[in-house]
This record gives sequence, structure tokens and C-alpha cells, in this order.
Amino acid sequence: HAVIVGGFWNTANGEYSLGDLPPSEYVVSFYSFEGSYVPQSTTTTVGEGAVDTVNAALKEGGKISGTVTSAVTHSGLAKIRVSVSNSNPEEEGFYAAAKTNANGEYTITGLRNGSYKVRFEWEYSEAEYKACEHVPQCPPQYITQYFNNQPSAATANSVGASEGSVTSGINAAMVPAAPVNTALPVVSGTPTVGSLLSCSNGSWTGESE
Repeated sequence: HAVIVGGFWNTANGEYSLGDLPPSEYVVSFYSFEGSYVPQSTTTTVGEGAVDTVNAALKEGGKISGTVTSAVTHSGLAKIRVSVSNSNPEEEGFYAAAKTNANGEYTITGLRNGSYKVRFEWEYSEAEYKACEHVPQCPPQYITQYFNNQPSAATANSVGASEGSVTSGINAAMVPAAPVNTALPVVSGTPTVGSLLSCSNGSWTGESE
């Protein structure tokens, strides 16, 4: 895993060196390029001509994983962006994200101990974004939702994460934004001349215009 230290890459054996720094107080930050480890920062003061040694032992972060499927076909969905934010609104939100693979599977890594809100949303490809540049509205193919089939962060079920372990089974069944019929309309009444018939709307999923 590559680690960036104050804007510099570390070597293969974990060593790093930052030179030509004027005397001052500095914040040295360590974080994994692949996001698997919990970021860490420390403050140090460097004097004139002095060499200060700042070491760090990064901890592997917690993981949240699951599978995203279509609520209609029940098959795995690729191109779904899964993101997490701190579920405590009084704390600064920690944000991380991942994208589902061809089977609809995802894993978010590098999480601190805590409770998170998990968001599932359709992610456009670059080609799809370009195709929509001159279209007034270009709705996503699936309705954004939060865990556990919740419409907003306010109602979302929180998911816990612990450093060094995996919280699995955080799944979602995405509902297409386009209308999908789940129960056919039904005509009722006696089909005779002069008889009044009625018809139900049936049941549909999707977003209304």
C-alpha cells in the first residue's frame, strides 16, 4: 500500500524524508493511497538545522460491504456509487465511497470506528454525461436510496464499522426511475350496453413526473 506523507510518497520499506523545511510548526499527515488504512496526523516543530523524527503506525480501517441488485430483475447492478457519511450530524462527516462491480458487489474501506449512513445512487459514465450535456433533464436510471430502503439520510438506518473488521450484508435493491408495473390495472363492472365500467390504476414503481 502506498502512503502519502505531507505530499511525498514513502519508500518500499516505509521510510520517508522531507527536506529544506524552514523552522516552524508542521502537521504531518499519513494516509493510504488505496484508502485501506485510517488516516493519521501529528504536529511537530522543526528547528533550524534540526532533524525531527516522526513515526506512525497506521491501523487498517473498517470495511462496509454488500451487494446491490435491481428490484425488478433481482440481478446484480454495476455502476452504483455507494458512499458513507458520519451518522452523527454534530460531528464532522467522514466520507468514503466505492462503486459496484459487474456483479453488484462493493466494499468501502478505511473507515474509523463509528456509525455511518450508507447512500446508493446511480453513477453516470463519462460518455453518458456528455450525451446529456444538451438535454434539459437527464434523470438517473435508478432512484437514490439509503440503507435500509430509506428515501433520505434523515430516515436512513445507521451502519456500524469497526477498525480491522468487515460489516457485511449491507445490501440494496434499486428501484428503476422509469415506471415499472407491478400489478395490472383491473376493469370491473358488467360489460353490457349502458353499463358503467371502472378501472383501477394498478401498482407501479418509479418516480412521478
